[in-house]
Amino acid sequence: NQPPPCTPQWYHKKHDIVIFNHPHLGTEDAKRHSHFLSHFFYSLHHYWLTTNGIVHLTLACGQYERWKCEDVSTKHGFVLLKRCTFHPPPPPPTLEVAQEVEDRLENTHKKKKKEKKKHMTYYRHRRHQTGKSFAK
Repeated sequence: NQPPPCTPQWYHKKHDIVIFNHPHLGTEDAKRHSHFLSHFFYSLHHYWLTTNGIVHLTLACGQYERWKCEDVSTKHGFVLLKRCTFHPPPPPPTLEVAQEVEDRLENTHKKKKKEKKKHMTYYRHRRHQTGKSFAK
């Protein structure tokens, strides 16, 4: 099970920490996401993570339960160390400039957004291309 020689250098070594923020398949199907996480934890265990390595997995509200995250992770030998609410970090100082550019683009495209954002982060909250939220 060796990767082809054209793969990046990082692919061939194991890591102490793996971070996976907000994984999603683009459809709201709990069974598929559970299988997806199972494959993710399998790959972590066999290929990506060193012994006693740590995984940071960020999920939206309710996904942990719906996708049976604890069941699929323990199946591959992982133990939950901590579970907490996700709080995005504060924006870097240069974000204000990026937001000004984004606002100008939105105004150019005649999108009306009159609500002011109280606390911005450099995380962008996205929705499905239909404009609907992924959550039901």
